[in-house]
Amino acid sequence: MEVDWLDQISEDFTNVPAPKIEVDERAREQVMRSLVLVFLKIWMRFAVDLGTKMSITPSDVELGLYEGKNNWRLNESFNFSALSDISITNLETRQHSLKAEAYRYQTREHIRIVFSLEEERTIDRTVMINYVVYDSLAKDFELEAAIEKLKPGLGKWYLALAENELSILWNYCQSNYELVGV
Repeated sequence: MEVDWLDQISEDFTNVPAPKIEVDERAREQVMRSLVLVFLKIWMRFAVDLGTKMSITPSDVELGLYEGKNNWRLNESFNFSALSDISITNLETRQHSLKAEAYRYQTREHIRIVFSLEEERTIDRTVMINYVVYDSLAKDFELEAAIEKLKPGLGKWYLALAENELSILWNYCQSNYELVGV
């Protein structure tokens, strides 16, 4: 089940163009454009294959136009240079998320992909634990490497949702990704 799903999502990823980074100043924009397509495809796979209620932020309507068969065209009027993060969040049971975020460290732009897993809910807040899947300088971002590191975690998320056993994703993240905090 998990392997078949990963084969389908891998096929979906084949037509996502790698970012064309010609100048450092536009690296974040180019990487986020590619990651938006990846995230739209993941979000659609979960919705279609499992019927899972998930949100994508910013919304799919803002980001692109669905053209059928899990093909998307980016909304060229969207300001990708201002996009600092994109996330897919499970709206059922615990609100686990997959996020891609841009951040600055020592004056340099970085992009990272994280699983943000809900540990607990208290009266006034939700406690999330973050595991880094991939982290790179924006100018050095390699889409294929990021996807290869992400796919096993996606497979475990799929399996966790299909079997209604969220510990599958927890255990995988704890064993295979770096914990970066709450």
